[in-house]
Amino acid sequence: MKNQPRDDDTDKEREYQAVEAGDGEFVIYDRSKKTAWIQSNHTVDVRQ
Repeated sequence: MKNQPRDDDTDKEREYQAVEAGDGEFVIYDRSKKTAWIQSNHTVDVRQ
């Protein structure tokens, strides 16, 4: 689903959102401060 944030119940409680921007690039941004974002064409798994 390009250019659209995921919208499920668990994502509504998260502080950060990820959007696929196209060509394999992703944008991760702070939901409360839309000017705080990172764009990359590389991702890694985060351990919790």
